[in-house]
Amino acid sequence: MDQIAHQLTERFGHDIADSNRLYDMPLRGDGHSVNVQYDPYNRRLKFFDMTPQDARANSAISDALRTADGGELYSKVIVYARPGQDGWRDSGLRREAIIWGFFGNGDDAELWTRYPLTLRSQDIRQDEGDKVAALAINKEVVEPVLPAGYTCAPASEADATDIAGLMRATFEDYPTPITTEKIAATIRDRTSHFRVVRDPDAALVACASAEIHHTRRSAELTDCATRQDQRGKGLMSRILRALEEDLADEFGITDVYTIARAYEPGMNCSFAKLGYRYTGRLVNNCRMPDGFESMNVWCRNTREPVEAS
Repeated sequence: MDQIAHQLTERFGHDIADSNRLYDMPLRGDGHSVNVQYDPYNRRLKFFDMTPQDARANSAISDALRTADGGELYSKVIVYARPGQDGWRDSGLRREAIIWGFFGNGDDAELWTRYPLTLRSQDIRQDEGDKVAALAINKEVVEPVLPAGYTCAPASEADATDIAGLMRATFEDYPTPITTEKIAATIRDRTSHFRVVRDPDAALVACASAEIHHTRRSAELTDCATRQDQRGKGLMSRILRALEEDLADEFGITDVYTIARAYEPGMNCSFAKLGYRYTGRLVNNCRMPDGFESMNVWCRNTREPVEAS
C-alpha cells in the first residue's frame, strides 16, 4: 500500500467510507495544502486545484501520480486542474474531459487521470460510446413542457423516502449509496437541491438533483430517475431545466455539468436536447451493476440562451 493509502487510513479512520470529506494534504515548504477527496465506492482518488509543482512538493502525491499502487483503496486518480498545465501530460497523465466554470473564479477544470490498475484504463466499449455521443451531439435543442396534470416542484425532506424508493427501483447499483437518511440530510444541509415531478394522482414519478459545491460555485446535475411507466414524456428534461433555473436564481450558479453513462443514449440525448455540450469521457469512472462504466461529460453555461428548433 502506498503513502497516500496509509495517510487516508490514518486520517479518516472509521469515516473512511465518507466520500463527502475533503482531506487537506500539506505541501512541503510553502505552508499551503491541497484538497484530496477519497471515494471508496468507486475506488477513486481526486485532487482539486493542484499544479504539477504542487505534486512534486509532496512525495505521497508524487508517488500516487507516478508509480504507486493504491491497493484495495483506489484504482483511478483524477486531478481537477486549471487550464494550461501541460506538465500533467509530461508526468504521464492523460486528459479525459473538461468541466466548464468548475472553479469559483469561473476557470474551467481539466480532468487529468492516472490508473494504478492498468485494466481500468481500457475502455473496451469505446466504439459503442462514440456512437452514442455522436447520436446525442446531433440532436436539436427542444424546450421541455410537462404533460397536462403533472407538476414539477422543489423537494423537501418529507420527499426523501419516495425519492430513495424511486432511485432504488431504477438502479440496480449506483455510484453512491441510496438511503432515505442520506437524501434527507443532503436536502437539509443544501449540498443537494432536488426537484420532483408528480403525476395527476400526486405520485412521485421522476426526480433529479443538483449536487452543489458552494465554495467553488459549481453544480453537477445527477440522481436522474423516472418511473418506468412514465418514461418518454419529457419529465426528466423539464426537471433538469427547472434545476438550472433554481441554481441561477437561488444559488447564483450558472455553470452546470453532468456525467451520463456513455453507452446509454437516453440521458446523453436528454442533455444534448437541452443545449449541453459534450466535453469528454471519463473511462471506467463509476461503479454500475456490471462493473465500472465510462461516463460522458456534458456542460452548459446557463447565462447563454439556447434556441429551440
